[in-house]
Amino acid sequence: MRVLTLDDVEKMAETVVAEHLGENVPLVDSLTKKACGEGLNPDQVTNLVQIANVLTHMKLFDQKNDGDKIVNFEPIDPNMVLKKVYSNTDPTTGSTEKVIVMEGNGTATDTASKAMDFFGDLPCCGGGDDGGMAASSGRETGESGSSGNPRSQSIAIIRIRKVAEDLRDRREALAVEYGEELDKLASDFAQLYGPDLEEFEKNAVAIYGTSAVDSLSAIRERLRVPSVRYPLTKTAGIVDTETPQFKSLQKLMKLATGYGELVEASNYVQTKFGGVL
Repeated sequence: MRVLTLDDVEKMAETVVAEHLGENVPLVDSLTKKACGEGLNPDQVTNLVQIANVLTHMKLFDQKNDGDKIVNFEPIDPNMVLKKVYSNTDPTTGSTEKVIVMEGNGTATDTASKAMDFFGDLPCCGGGDDGGMAASSGRETGESGSSGNPRSQSIAIIRIRKVAEDLRDRREALAVEYGEELDKLASDFAQLYGPDLEEFEKNAVAIYGTSAVDSLSAIRERLRVPSVRYPLTKTAGIVDTETPQFKSLQKLMKLATGYGELVEASNYVQTKFGGVL
């Protein structure tokens, strides 16, 4: 990853602003072209946009001579530039490359789509059916392969690593939240006069089926009581699923499902792009 100082980014911003004000090039287009040409990563693109916004406002303010000093300037949203930089069109050449876009578009496998759903509309890679990573991996391992577009491959690697990092962080966050919710629910059943665990289990399995089994087993593990073989036989009566315990179980099941999807997405990224992680 290229290391840039604040002075480097400011010089880039000055070039962009000069092109915008001197040649009437739309600021967003000038920013996109500069970011692509320099191979900037997302954080660097954001910094460039923010500095360019400030410089543009300052220069327009200095140019005012009507006395009111009101500048009619709409700052550029960094996300707008990021989407252009990581789109399937190379702003420096106008060429179009095949990309995998991080959104469920129905063209990938279910697991791949789940991975894509987490990352909006920024692509993770560019070029080729393998995401353009075959050529990159070939260069890294000394194997032969086409050179491809260095800028696109550099961006691809940055995005892939960011995807993998985000997936890991989300898994860890969900695991912590699941553990906290599980402790809270288990403490209800640990109370001497608390709700009856076996009755709760029977009702939960009757309502949610096997999807509740993992969380129910986790409760027993927390309580250090013997595990049971599911399904259980539900007792007669109407079940109130609005109790705090059922609400907590519903949350546990939702967290477990989300965690499973993140694991599938992580496995997909590792399998597809493990060579550059």
